[in-house]
Amino acid sequence: MREQMEARLKTLRREYEKGQTQLRQLEFQTSSLRETLLRINGATLVLEEILSLPASLEIADERTVTADASDDSKSATSAA
Repeated sequence: MREQMEARLKTLRREYEKGQTQLRQLEFQTSSLRETLLRINGATLVLEEILSLPASLEIADERTVTADASDDSKSATSAA
C-alpha cells in the first residue's frame, strides 16, 4: 500500500511540475499578446485620428512629407 502511495505522489509531483511549466508558458504568451494588442490599438488610434482630419490638411501633409523626402535625397546625393 505504501509503495502505491509513493508512486502516486511521484506521479502527482510530475503532473504538478508540468502544469507549472505550462502555466508559465501561457502567462508569457498572454503578456506577448497584450503587448501586440496595445501596439495595434495605438496604430489604430493614430490612423483614425489622421483619417478624421479635414482633406485639406491631409493634402498639405502629403506635400510636406514629399518635400521633406526630396530634401533628404538631395542632401544624400550632395554628401556623396
